[in-house]
Amino acid sequence: MTSYQKRKAAVEYCIDHGKDYKATAASFGCTYQQIYGWVRACHAGGLERLSCTHKKAQKKLPEVMVENRRLKAKETAMELKLAVRRRLQQCKLQRLGEADFSGVRNLLEYQVVQQLHQEQGWPVGQLCEAVGASRSAYYKWQNRTVSKKQSDDEQFISEIYQSQHGIPGYRQMKLILERRYGIQCNLKRVYMMCVLNLHSVRRRKKHNRRKKKATADYIAENILNREFTACRQNEKWLTDVTEFKYGADHKAYLSAILDLYGRNIVSFSLSRKNDTALILDTFERAFRQCPDSRPLVHSDRGHFTSGEQKKVPAKNRYLFQGAISRRA
Repeated sequence: MTSYQKRKAAVEYCIDHGKDYKATAASFGCTYQQIYGWVRACHAGGLERLSCTHKKAQKKLPEVMVENRRLKAKETAMELKLAVRRRLQQCKLQRLGEADFSGVRNLLEYQVVQQLHQEQGWPVGQLCEAVGASRSAYYKWQNRTVSKKQSDDEQFISEIYQSQHGIPGYRQMKLILERRYGIQCNLKRVYMMCVLNLHSVRRRKKHNRRKKKATADYIAENILNREFTACRQNEKWLTDVTEFKYGADHKAYLSAILDLYGRNIVSFSLSRKNDTALILDTFERAFRQCPDSRPLVHSDRGHFTSGEQKKVPAKNRYLFQGAISRRA
């Protein structure tokens, strides 16, 4: 081991002779690399860098730096894993209920890796390890290309969708392909409509703006209790309204009263409007034909719950409440 004085003398001799490392090594019996290293250490920190005590401190310094680097890397890895888990949870909540028709396994994980790599600059390998996917599979997904068959299918389905004015959904599209074009396919092949954002026409939900009737006026006791037999004429009457369509877009409504004794129609009335006036007209005709009858009238919850029933004459007035109208 070379002493501090010999190193100092060799460095001073080399500097005085214009940094002739080869001549200095021959004069002091050292190697060229030793002289070169001593001179560099002297230029970096002075002659003190040539001492043994400084070398011991220099050996201890990398150990501390290595430990700091290890702790810093561990902290970065934990931060990376937490960020990946949070981002995955956010994406899953945003896409809750949405079906994935791309056919790519671990698609969400690959998208999270791509986002975090672009935003934070974290290594792709560590991100893939955090999401549980291989690095090669991620790059394969990133460099993927659409096959010619898939592009042809997308173009063909889009043309059919446009020709049908955006009406068919994926089930109806499958029937069109099989029956009109003779193409046998399963639903997974037609699922690409969702990828292309092609959806069938959906009817807008109609909101009932009418005021709901009170429970006491809307529900009545079921007196008939499905006993559809009668012992005498005009004992039990059944009534309802039927809708008929005619012409292009015209409708007609038939209100009729059936006697359970003989299964015959007591009275009926036709109208183009399904309103309370149609019901009252039917009952007025029935009471004119049977003025002394006091039947039990069984009906549904349509116009029979209306307040217009009060317009019926008092002697023939029936309480048209809910599913059953009680005896007057």
